[in-house]
Amino acid sequence: MPAGQGVLATSILGVGELDRIGDRMEARERDRSVHHAEQLADALAVHRTLKVAGMDLSAGPQLALFLGCSEHRAEMLLSDAKVLDRIGALEPMRAGLLTVEQSRVVADLLGVVEDELGLRLWERLRDRLELDKADGVLRPPARLRELLQRWLIESDPQGHAARRKEAAEADADVELWKQDNGLVDLVTRSLPAADAQACVDRIEEHAQPFGPEDQRPAGVRRRDAARDLLLGRTALPFDPDTGEVPTGCCPPGSTAPCGANVFVHVRLDSALGESSDPADLVGHGPIDAAALQDILLADPVLHLVWTDSNGVPMAVDDRTWRPGRGDPTALHEALRDIATGPPPDTTHPRHLDDHQPAPSPADAADPARPPKTGPRVLCRPHLADTGAYRPTERQKRLLRARAPRCEWPGCGRRASRAVAAGCDLDHDRPWPFGPTCACNLGPLCRRHHRIKQLGWIKHRRADGSIRWTSPTGRSWTSLNQHPRQATRRVKPLRVAPGVWRLPTAA
Repeated sequence: MPAGQGVLATSILGVGELDRIGDRMEARERDRSVHHAEQLADALAVHRTLKVAGMDLSAGPQLALFLGCSEHRAEMLLSDAKVLDRIGALEPMRAGLLTVEQSRVVADLLGVVEDELGLRLWERLRDRLELDKADGVLRPPARLRELLQRWLIESDPQGHAARRKEAAEADADVELWKQDNGLVDLVTRSLPAADAQACVDRIEEHAQPFGPEDQRPAGVRRRDAARDLLLGRTALPFDPDTGEVPTGCCPPGSTAPCGANVFVHVRLDSALGESSDPADLVGHGPIDAAALQDILLADPVLHLVWTDSNGVPMAVDDRTWRPGRGDPTALHEALRDIATGPPPDTTHPRHLDDHQPAPSPADAADPARPPKTGPRVLCRPHLADTGAYRPTERQKRLLRARAPRCEWPGCGRRASRAVAAGCDLDHDRPWPFGPTCACNLGPLCRRHHRIKQLGWIKHRRADGSIRWTSPTGRSWTSLNQHPRQATRRVKPLRVAPGVWRLPTAA
Protein backbone atom coordinates (compact mmCIF):
# COMPACT_ATOMS: atom_id res chain seq x y z
CA MET A 1 0.00 0.00 0.00
CA PRO A 2 1.58 3.36 -1.03
CA ALA A 3 2.59 5.84 1.64
CA GLY A 4 -0.10 8.31 2.57
CA GLN A 5 -3.00 6.04 1.70
CA GLY A 6 -5.80 6.67 4.18
CA VAL A 7 -7.19 4.08 6.54
CA LEU A 8 -10.47 4.01 8.41
CA ALA A 9 -10.44 6.33 11.41
CA THR A 10 -11.52 4.13 14.30
CA SER A 11 -12.68 7.23 16.16
CA ILE A 12 -15.69 7.49 13.80
CA LEU A 13 -16.44 3.76 13.81
CA GLY A 14 -19.30 2.67 16.06
CA VAL A 15 -17.41 -0.25 17.59
CA GLY A 16 -20.06 -1.08 20.18
CA GLU A 17 -22.93 -1.02 17.69
CA LEU A 18 -21.00 -3.13 15.17
CA ASP A 19 -20.16 -5.70 17.85
CA ARG A 20 -23.79 -5.89 18.99
CA ILE A 21 -24.97 -6.47 15.43
CA GLY A 22 -22.27 -9.11 14.94
CA ASP A 23 -23.28 -10.90 18.14
CA ARG A 24 -26.94 -11.02 17.03
CA MET A 25 -26.05 -12.36 13.59
CA GLU A 26 -23.73 -15.01 15.01
CA ALA A 27 -26.42 -16.11 17.48
CA ARG A 28 -29.02 -16.40 14.72
CA GLU A 29 -26.63 -18.45 12.60
CA ARG A 30 -26.04 -20.85 15.51
CA ASP A 31 -29.81 -21.10 16.01
CA ARG A 32 -30.22 -21.83 12.32
CA SER A 33 -27.79 -24.76 12.60
CA VAL A 34 -29.59 -26.07 15.68
CA HIS A 35 -32.98 -25.82 13.99
CA HIS A 36 -31.62 -27.56 10.91
CA ALA A 37 -30.33 -30.42 13.08
CA GLU A 38 -33.78 -30.73 14.62
CA GLN A 39 -35.31 -30.72 11.12
CA LEU A 40 -32.99 -33.56 10.13
CA ALA A 41 -33.96 -35.51 13.25
CA ASP A 42 -37.65 -35.06 12.41
CA ALA A 43 -36.99 -36.24 8.85
CA LEU A 44 -35.50 -39.42 10.29
CA ALA A 45 -38.53 -39.83 12.55
CA VAL A 46 -40.85 -39.52 9.54
CA HIS A 47 -38.81 -42.15 7.70
CA ARG A 48 -38.84 -44.54 10.67
CA THR A 49 -42.61 -44.14 11.16
CA LEU A 50 -43.32 -44.85 7.52
CA LYS A 51 -40.84 -47.74 7.43
CA VAL A 52 -42.66 -49.53 10.27
CA ALA A 53 -45.78 -49.42 8.12
CA GLY A 54 -43.84 -50.57 5.03
CA MET A 55 -44.25 -47.15 3.42
CA ASP A 56 -40.64 -45.94 3.56
CA LEU A 57 -40.67 -45.41 -0.22
CA SER A 58 -42.99 -42.46 0.34
CA ALA A 59 -40.76 -40.77 2.91
CA GLY A 60 -39.33 -38.27 0.46
CA PRO A 61 -42.64 -37.20 -1.07
CA GLN A 62 -44.20 -37.00 2.40
CA LEU A 63 -41.43 -34.71 3.60
CA ALA A 64 -41.86 -32.55 0.50
CA LEU A 65 -45.51 -32.11 1.39
CA PHE A 66 -44.72 -31.20 4.98
CA LEU A 67 -42.11 -28.65 3.91
CA GLY A 68 -43.80 -27.36 0.77
CA CYS A 69 -40.60 -27.99 -1.18
CA SER A 70 -39.47 -30.09 -4.13
CA GLU A 71 -39.01 -33.80 -3.68
CA HIS A 72 -35.39 -33.38 -4.70
CA ARG A 73 -34.76 -31.13 -1.69
CA ALA A 74 -36.73 -33.46 0.58
CA GLU A 75 -34.75 -36.51 -0.56
CA MET A 76 -31.51 -34.60 -0.06
CA LEU A 77 -32.62 -33.63 3.45
CA LEU A 78 -33.40 -37.24 4.32
CA SER A 79 -30.15 -38.49 2.81
CA ASP A 80 -28.14 -35.96 4.83
CA ALA A 81 -30.01 -36.92 7.99
CA LYS A 82 -29.17 -40.61 7.52
CA VAL A 83 -25.48 -39.94 6.99
CA LEU A 84 -25.10 -37.47 9.87
CA ASP A 85 -27.02 -39.77 12.22
CA ARG A 86 -24.92 -42.79 11.22
CA ILE A 87 -21.60 -41.06 12.01
CA GLY A 88 -22.89 -39.33 15.14
CA ALA A 89 -22.82 -35.75 13.84
CA LEU A 90 -26.40 -34.72 14.64
CA GLU A 91 -25.83 -34.05 18.32
CA PRO A 92 -22.70 -31.88 17.77
CA MET A 93 -24.71 -29.98 15.16
CA ARG A 94 -27.44 -29.41 17.74
CA ALA A 95 -24.71 -27.94 19.96
CA GLY A 96 -23.82 -25.43 17.23
CA LEU A 97 -20.50 -27.01 16.17
CA LEU A 98 -21.49 -27.61 12.54
CA THR A 99 -23.16 -25.07 10.25
CA VAL A 100 -25.89 -25.98 7.78
CA GLU A 101 -23.57 -25.62 4.80
CA GLN A 102 -20.79 -27.57 6.52
CA SER A 103 -23.22 -30.40 7.30
CA ARG A 104 -23.98 -30.69 3.60
CA VAL A 105 -20.29 -31.12 2.82
CA VAL A 106 -19.88 -33.77 5.54
CA ALA A 107 -22.90 -35.71 4.32
CA ASP A 108 -21.81 -35.45 0.70
CA LEU A 109 -18.25 -36.73 1.25
CA LEU A 110 -18.75 -39.22 4.07
CA GLY A 111 -22.02 -40.64 2.80
CA VAL A 112 -20.24 -42.70 0.12
CA VAL A 113 -17.63 -44.34 2.36
CA GLU A 114 -17.92 -47.33 4.64
CA ASP A 115 -19.24 -46.77 8.16
CA GLU A 116 -15.95 -47.36 9.99
CA LEU A 117 -13.98 -44.90 7.83
CA GLY A 118 -16.79 -42.34 7.93
CA LEU A 119 -16.98 -42.48 11.72
CA ARG A 120 -13.21 -42.17 12.07
CA LEU A 121 -13.03 -39.15 9.77
CA TRP A 122 -15.95 -37.45 11.48
CA GLU A 123 -14.33 -37.83 14.89
CA ARG A 124 -11.15 -36.30 13.49
CA LEU A 125 -13.13 -33.47 11.91
CA ARG A 126 -15.10 -32.84 15.10
CA ASP A 127 -11.84 -32.37 17.02
CA ARG A 128 -10.57 -29.99 14.34
CA LEU A 129 -13.78 -27.93 14.38
CA GLU A 130 -13.58 -27.60 18.16
CA LEU A 131 -10.02 -26.30 17.86
CA ASP A 132 -11.09 -23.94 15.07
CA LYS A 133 -13.88 -22.57 17.24
CA ALA A 134 -11.48 -21.90 20.12
CA ASP A 135 -8.96 -20.15 17.84
CA GLY A 136 -11.48 -18.19 15.75
CA VAL A 137 -10.58 -20.01 12.52
CA LEU A 138 -13.07 -19.52 9.71
CA ARG A 139 -13.55 -22.71 7.70
CA PRO A 140 -16.17 -22.14 4.99
CA PRO A 141 -17.70 -25.09 3.12
CA ALA A 142 -15.20 -25.01 0.26
CA ARG A 143 -12.21 -25.17 2.61
CA LEU A 144 -13.92 -27.86 4.71
CA ARG A 145 -14.50 -29.89 1.55
CA GLU A 146 -10.80 -29.67 0.66
CA LEU A 147 -9.79 -30.75 4.17
CA LEU A 148 -12.08 -33.79 4.10
CA GLN A 149 -10.97 -34.67 0.57
CA ARG A 150 -7.36 -34.57 1.74
CA TRP A 151 -8.13 -36.89 4.66
CA LEU A 152 -10.09 -39.24 2.40
CA ILE A 153 -7.17 -39.50 -0.01
CA GLU A 154 -4.73 -40.08 2.85
CA SER A 155 -6.94 -42.71 4.53
CA ASP A 156 -8.22 -44.57 1.46
CA PRO A 157 -6.26 -43.58 -1.68
CA GLN A 158 -7.35 -46.58 -3.72
CA GLY A 159 -10.99 -46.20 -2.77
CA HIS A 160 -10.92 -42.48 -3.56
CA ALA A 161 -9.44 -43.10 -7.01
CA ALA A 162 -12.03 -45.83 -7.69
CA ARG A 163 -14.93 -43.57 -6.65
CA ARG A 164 -13.59 -40.75 -8.81
CA LYS A 165 -13.32 -42.99 -11.88
CA GLU A 166 -16.77 -44.46 -11.27
CA ALA A 167 -18.33 -41.00 -11.00
CA ALA A 168 -16.46 -39.82 -14.11
CA GLU A 169 -18.21 -42.53 -16.12
CA ALA A 170 -21.61 -42.51 -14.41
CA ASP A 171 -22.14 -38.74 -14.31
CA ALA A 172 -20.23 -37.56 -17.40
CA ASP A 173 -22.33 -35.46 -19.75
CA VAL A 174 -22.76 -32.09 -21.43
CA GLU A 175 -26.12 -30.54 -20.66
CA LEU A 176 -28.19 -27.55 -21.69
CA TRP A 177 -30.04 -25.83 -18.85
CA LYS A 178 -32.73 -23.57 -20.26
CA GLN A 179 -33.54 -20.31 -18.51
CA ASP A 180 -36.99 -18.72 -18.45
CA ASN A 181 -35.64 -15.70 -20.35
CA GLY A 182 -34.67 -17.78 -23.39
CA LEU A 183 -30.96 -18.05 -22.60
CA VAL A 184 -29.24 -21.39 -22.10
CA ASP A 185 -26.51 -22.57 -19.72
CA LEU A 186 -24.03 -25.02 -21.22
CA VAL A 187 -22.80 -27.37 -18.48
CA THR A 188 -20.05 -29.97 -18.68
CA ARG A 189 -20.34 -32.61 -15.96
CA SER A 190 -17.71 -34.77 -14.23
CA LEU A 191 -14.54 -33.44 -15.81
CA PRO A 192 -11.25 -34.51 -14.22
CA ALA A 193 -9.99 -31.76 -11.93
CA ALA A 194 -6.90 -30.96 -14.00
CA ASP A 195 -8.94 -30.75 -17.22
CA ALA A 196 -11.52 -28.45 -15.61
CA GLN A 197 -8.84 -26.12 -14.22
CA ALA A 198 -7.06 -26.08 -17.58
CA CYS A 199 -10.35 -25.13 -19.31
CA VAL A 200 -10.97 -22.27 -16.87
CA ASP A 201 -7.41 -20.98 -17.29
CA ARG A 202 -7.68 -21.13 -21.08
CA ILE A 203 -10.94 -19.18 -21.00
CA GLU A 204 -9.37 -16.57 -18.69
CA GLU A 205 -6.38 -16.26 -21.01
CA HIS A 206 -8.60 -15.47 -24.01
CA ALA A 207 -11.06 -13.29 -22.08
CA GLN A 208 -8.76 -10.29 -21.62
CA PRO A 209 -9.97 -6.97 -23.14
CA PHE A 210 -8.74 -6.60 -26.70
CA GLY A 211 -8.22 -2.86 -26.25
CA PRO A 212 -9.44 0.29 -24.50
CA GLU A 213 -12.62 0.17 -26.56
CA ASP A 214 -13.59 -3.23 -25.14
CA GLN A 215 -16.09 -2.27 -22.43
CA ARG A 216 -17.70 -5.71 -22.00
CA PRO A 217 -18.12 -6.91 -18.39
CA ALA A 218 -15.69 -9.62 -17.28
CA GLY A 219 -18.42 -12.28 -17.24
CA VAL A 220 -19.45 -11.47 -20.81
CA ARG A 221 -15.83 -11.66 -21.96
CA ARG A 222 -15.40 -15.09 -20.35
CA ARG A 223 -18.66 -16.34 -21.86
CA ASP A 224 -17.65 -15.10 -25.32
CA ALA A 225 -14.16 -16.58 -25.01
CA ALA A 226 -15.56 -20.01 -24.07
CA ARG A 227 -17.98 -19.93 -27.00
CA ASP A 228 -15.28 -18.85 -29.48
CA LEU A 229 -12.84 -21.51 -28.28
CA LEU A 230 -15.45 -24.28 -28.60
CA LEU A 231 -16.38 -23.11 -32.08
CA GLY A 232 -12.76 -22.85 -33.19
CA ARG A 233 -12.88 -19.10 -33.71
CA THR A 234 -9.64 -18.52 -31.79
CA ALA A 235 -6.45 -20.34 -32.69
CA LEU A 236 -4.79 -22.21 -29.82
CA PRO A 237 -2.20 -21.77 -28.53
CA PHE A 238 -1.50 -18.15 -29.48
CA ASP A 239 1.71 -16.22 -28.67
CA PRO A 240 0.78 -12.54 -28.12
CA ASP A 241 4.45 -11.48 -28.35
CA THR A 242 5.21 -12.93 -31.78
CA GLY A 243 1.71 -13.38 -33.18
CA GLU A 244 2.64 -16.92 -34.19
CA VAL A 245 0.22 -19.82 -33.92
CA PRO A 246 2.22 -23.05 -33.39
CA THR A 247 0.78 -26.25 -34.78
CA GLY A 248 0.96 -29.80 -33.52
CA CYS A 249 1.43 -28.80 -29.88
CA CYS A 250 -0.71 -31.54 -28.38
CA PRO A 251 -1.97 -34.80 -29.88
CA PRO A 252 -5.74 -35.33 -29.81
CA GLY A 253 -6.94 -36.56 -26.44
CA SER A 254 -3.83 -35.38 -24.56
CA THR A 255 -4.21 -35.06 -20.82
CA ALA A 256 -4.36 -31.58 -19.34
CA PRO A 257 -2.38 -29.38 -18.88
CA CYS A 258 -1.33 -29.98 -22.49
CA GLY A 259 -1.48 -26.59 -24.20
CA ALA A 260 -2.42 -24.78 -20.97
CA ASN A 261 -1.02 -23.96 -17.56
CA VAL A 262 -2.21 -25.48 -14.31
CA PHE A 263 -0.22 -25.24 -11.10
CA VAL A 264 0.33 -28.21 -8.80
CA HIS A 265 2.09 -28.20 -5.43
CA VAL A 266 3.37 -31.63 -4.45
CA ARG A 267 5.88 -33.06 -2.00
CA LEU A 268 8.83 -34.73 -3.66
CA ASP A 269 8.14 -38.09 -2.00
CA SER A 270 4.51 -37.97 -3.22
CA ALA A 271 5.68 -37.26 -6.79
CA LEU A 272 7.99 -40.29 -6.52
CA GLY A 273 5.13 -42.44 -5.22
CA GLU A 274 6.79 -42.89 -1.82
CA SER A 275 4.10 -41.05 0.19
CA SER A 276 0.30 -40.87 0.16
CA ASP A 277 0.29 -37.15 1.01
CA PRO A 278 -2.00 -35.60 -1.66
CA ALA A 279 -0.85 -32.98 -4.13
CA ASP A 280 -2.70 -29.66 -4.44
CA LEU A 281 -4.07 -28.50 -7.79
CA VAL A 282 -4.20 -24.73 -7.39
CA GLY A 283 -7.76 -23.51 -7.85
CA HIS A 284 -9.21 -26.95 -7.12
CA GLY A 285 -7.66 -28.48 -4.01
CA PRO A 286 -6.19 -31.93 -3.19
CA ILE A 287 -5.89 -34.55 -5.92
CA ASP A 288 -5.07 -38.24 -5.62
CA ALA A 289 -1.96 -40.03 -6.86
CA ALA A 290 -3.54 -41.26 -10.11
CA ALA A 291 -4.60 -37.75 -11.15
CA LEU A 292 -1.17 -36.43 -10.17
CA GLN A 293 0.59 -38.97 -12.39
CA ASP A 294 -1.56 -37.96 -15.37
CA ILE A 295 -0.37 -34.37 -14.91
CA LEU A 296 3.28 -35.30 -14.31
CA LEU A 297 3.34 -37.25 -17.57
CA ALA A 298 1.83 -34.37 -19.60
CA ASP A 299 5.07 -32.49 -20.39
CA PRO A 300 5.40 -30.82 -16.98
CA VAL A 301 7.73 -28.00 -16.01
CA LEU A 302 9.10 -28.80 -12.54
CA HIS A 303 10.24 -26.18 -10.04
CA LEU A 304 11.91 -26.90 -6.69
CA VAL A 305 10.60 -25.22 -3.54
CA TRP A 306 12.04 -25.74 -0.06
CA THR A 307 9.71 -25.72 2.94
CA ASP A 308 10.18 -25.62 6.68
CA SER A 309 8.77 -28.15 9.15
CA ASN A 310 5.36 -26.42 9.03
CA GLY A 311 5.11 -26.82 5.27
CA VAL A 312 5.69 -23.09 4.69
CA PRO A 313 7.72 -22.43 1.49
CA MET A 314 10.96 -20.69 2.48
CA ALA A 315 13.04 -20.72 -0.72
CA VAL A 316 12.70 -21.25 -4.47
CA ASP A 317 15.16 -22.56 -7.03
CA ASP A 318 15.90 -20.78 -10.28
CA ARG A 319 16.33 -24.05 -12.18
CA THR A 320 13.56 -25.96 -13.95
CA TRP A 321 13.26 -29.57 -15.12
CA ARG A 322 11.18 -30.69 -18.13
CA PRO A 323 11.20 -34.46 -18.58
CA GLY A 324 8.93 -34.48 -21.64
CA ARG A 325 5.56 -36.01 -22.39
CA GLY A 326 4.61 -39.60 -21.56
CA ASP A 327 8.08 -40.73 -20.42
CA PRO A 328 7.93 -42.25 -16.90
CA THR A 329 11.67 -43.00 -16.94
CA ALA A 330 12.63 -39.42 -17.75
CA LEU A 331 10.18 -38.16 -15.12
CA HIS A 332 11.68 -40.45 -12.47
CA GLU A 333 15.22 -39.36 -13.40
CA ALA A 334 14.22 -35.69 -13.18
CA LEU A 335 12.63 -36.18 -9.76
CA ARG A 336 15.70 -38.05 -8.49
CA ASP A 337 17.92 -35.28 -9.81
CA ILE A 338 15.82 -32.77 -7.90
CA ALA A 339 16.06 -34.90 -4.76
CA THR A 340 19.85 -34.98 -4.84
CA GLY A 341 20.26 -31.27 -5.57
CA PRO A 342 21.91 -28.94 -3.06
CA PRO A 343 19.74 -27.24 -0.44
CA PRO A 344 19.42 -23.46 -0.35
CA ASP A 345 22.48 -21.59 0.88
CA THR A 346 21.36 -20.24 4.25
CA THR A 347 24.20 -17.71 4.29
CA HIS A 348 23.29 -15.95 1.03
CA PRO A 349 20.14 -13.84 0.87
CA ARG A 350 19.54 -14.37 -2.82
CA HIS A 351 18.58 -17.96 -2.17
CA LEU A 352 15.80 -16.97 0.21
CA ASP A 353 14.71 -13.39 -0.22
CA ASP A 354 16.01 -9.99 -1.22
CA HIS A 355 15.78 -8.87 2.41
CA GLN A 356 17.27 -10.97 5.19
CA PRO A 357 17.00 -10.01 8.86
CA ALA A 358 20.18 -8.76 10.43
CA PRO A 359 21.96 -11.40 12.55
CA SER A 360 21.38 -11.24 16.28
CA PRO A 361 24.23 -9.84 18.44
CA ALA A 362 25.02 -13.36 19.68
CA ASP A 363 25.32 -14.70 16.13
CA ALA A 364 27.43 -11.76 15.04
CA ALA A 365 29.78 -12.23 17.98
CA ASP A 366 30.16 -15.97 17.43
CA PRO A 367 30.64 -16.99 13.76
CA ALA A 368 30.71 -20.66 14.84
CA ARG A 369 27.10 -20.43 16.03
CA PRO A 370 24.83 -22.15 13.47
CA PRO A 371 21.95 -20.09 12.09
CA LYS A 372 18.54 -20.91 13.51
CA THR A 373 16.42 -23.23 11.42
CA GLY A 374 12.87 -22.27 10.53
CA PRO A 375 10.89 -20.15 8.07
CA ARG A 376 13.56 -17.68 7.00
CA VAL A 377 11.03 -15.56 5.09
CA LEU A 378 9.16 -14.82 8.31
CA CYS A 379 11.79 -12.43 9.60
CA ARG A 380 11.37 -9.49 11.93
CA PRO A 381 10.06 -6.29 10.30
CA HIS A 382 12.86 -4.18 8.89
CA LEU A 383 13.30 -0.74 10.38
CA ALA A 384 15.38 0.65 7.53
CA ASP A 385 16.40 -0.01 3.93
CA THR A 386 12.89 -0.95 2.82
CA GLY A 387 13.88 -1.03 -0.84
CA ALA A 388 11.58 -0.60 -3.82
CA TYR A 389 7.79 -0.76 -3.64
CA ARG A 390 7.42 -3.59 -6.20
CA PRO A 391 8.70 -7.09 -5.35
CA THR A 392 11.37 -8.82 -7.39
CA GLU A 393 10.62 -11.74 -9.70
CA ARG A 394 12.20 -14.14 -7.20
CA GLN A 395 9.99 -12.79 -4.44
CA LYS A 396 6.93 -13.19 -6.65
CA ARG A 397 7.77 -16.85 -7.31
CA LEU A 398 8.25 -17.50 -3.61
CA LEU A 399 5.01 -15.75 -2.68
CA ARG A 400 3.02 -17.63 -5.34
CA ALA A 401 4.37 -20.88 -3.91
CA ARG A 402 3.73 -19.88 -0.29
CA ALA A 403 0.17 -18.61 -0.80
CA PRO A 404 -1.60 -19.85 -3.94
CA ARG A 405 -4.83 -18.19 -2.72
CA CYS A 406 -5.89 -14.87 -1.29
CA GLU A 407 -4.83 -14.77 2.37
CA TRP A 408 -8.13 -13.38 3.65
CA PRO A 409 -9.81 -15.94 5.97
CA GLY A 410 -11.99 -18.22 3.88
CA CYS A 411 -11.30 -16.57 0.52
CA GLY A 412 -10.56 -18.99 -2.30
CA ARG A 413 -9.55 -16.64 -5.10
CA ARG A 414 -6.48 -18.02 -6.78
CA ALA A 415 -3.39 -15.82 -6.51
CA SER A 416 -1.11 -17.29 -9.18
CA ARG A 417 -2.94 -16.92 -12.45
CA ALA A 418 -0.81 -16.02 -15.42
CA VAL A 419 -3.40 -13.40 -16.40
CA ALA A 420 -4.85 -10.34 -14.71
CA ALA A 421 -7.50 -12.21 -12.71
CA GLY A 422 -5.29 -12.97 -9.72
CA CYS A 423 -4.43 -11.08 -6.54
CA ASP A 424 -2.50 -8.00 -5.51
CA LEU A 425 0.71 -8.49 -3.54
CA ASP A 426 -0.17 -6.64 -0.35
CA HIS A 427 2.30 -5.25 2.18
CA ASP A 428 1.24 -6.50 5.63
CA ARG A 429 2.69 -3.33 7.13
CA PRO A 430 2.18 -0.51 4.58
CA TRP A 431 5.22 0.48 2.54
CA PRO A 432 7.53 2.33 3.19
CA PHE A 433 6.98 1.70 6.91
CA GLY A 434 7.23 -2.02 6.14
CA PRO A 435 9.69 -3.59 3.67
CA THR A 436 9.09 -5.14 0.29
CA CYS A 437 10.08 -8.54 1.64
CA ALA A 438 8.54 -11.99 1.81
CA CYS A 439 8.16 -11.50 5.57
CA ASN A 440 5.86 -8.53 4.84
CA LEU A 441 4.08 -9.55 1.62
CA GLY A 442 1.11 -11.75 0.78
CA PRO A 443 -1.57 -12.02 -1.94
CA LEU A 444 -4.98 -10.42 -1.46
CA CYS A 445 -7.72 -10.24 -4.06
CA ARG A 446 -8.68 -6.69 -4.94
CA ARG A 447 -11.85 -6.75 -2.82
CA HIS A 448 -10.11 -7.97 0.34
CA HIS A 449 -7.11 -5.75 -0.33
CA ARG A 450 -9.43 -2.75 -0.19
CA ILE A 451 -11.09 -4.06 2.97
CA LYS A 452 -7.72 -4.59 4.65
CA GLN A 453 -6.88 -0.95 4.03
CA LEU A 454 -9.84 0.08 6.19
CA GLY A 455 -7.91 -0.62 9.36
CA TRP A 456 -7.42 -4.39 9.48
CA ILE A 457 -4.13 -5.72 10.88
CA LYS A 458 -2.30 -8.82 9.67
CA HIS A 459 -0.02 -10.77 11.99
CA ARG A 460 1.98 -13.40 10.11
CA ARG A 461 2.83 -16.43 12.25
CA ALA A 462 5.75 -18.82 11.97
CA ASP A 463 3.43 -21.80 11.28
CA GLY A 464 2.19 -20.11 8.10
CA SER A 465 -1.12 -18.93 9.52
CA ILE A 466 -2.18 -15.28 9.61
CA ARG A 467 -4.07 -13.63 12.44
CA TRP A 468 -6.44 -10.94 11.16
CA THR A 469 -7.67 -8.29 13.58
CA SER A 470 -10.56 -6.02 12.63
CA PRO A 471 -10.85 -2.34 13.57
CA THR A 472 -13.17 -3.43 16.40
CA GLY A 473 -10.53 -5.73 17.89
CA ARG A 474 -12.09 -9.07 16.85
CA SER A 475 -9.71 -11.61 15.36
CA TRP A 476 -9.92 -14.45 12.84
CA THR A 477 -7.24 -16.87 11.64
CA SER A 478 -6.31 -17.67 8.06
CA LEU A 479 -4.58 -21.06 8.07
CA ASN A 480 -1.35 -22.10 6.41
CA GLN A 481 -2.27 -22.87 2.79
CA HIS A 482 0.07 -25.88 2.68
CA PRO A 483 -1.11 -28.28 5.43
CA ARG A 484 1.58 -30.89 5.85
CA GLN A 485 2.53 -33.41 8.47
CA ALA A 486 5.37 -32.13 10.60
CA THR A 487 8.71 -33.34 9.30
CA ARG A 488 11.82 -34.14 11.28
CA ARG A 489 13.67 -30.94 12.17
CA VAL A 490 17.17 -31.04 10.72
CA LYS A 491 20.26 -29.25 11.91
CA PRO A 492 22.40 -27.25 9.48
CA LEU A 493 25.81 -28.68 8.65
CA ARG A 494 28.91 -26.53 8.90
CA VAL A 495 30.85 -26.88 5.64
CA ALA A 496 33.23 -23.93 6.12
CA PRO A 497 33.82 -21.19 8.69
CA GLY A 498 30.60 -19.20 8.82
CA VAL A 499 28.97 -21.32 6.05
CA TRP A 500 26.09 -23.65 6.91
CA ARG A 501 23.90 -25.84 4.71
CA LEU A 502 20.74 -27.85 5.29
CA PRO A 503 21.40 -31.57 4.73
CA THR A 504 18.14 -32.32 2.88
CA ALA A 505 15.54 -30.46 0.85
CA ALA A 506 11.99 -30.57 2.23
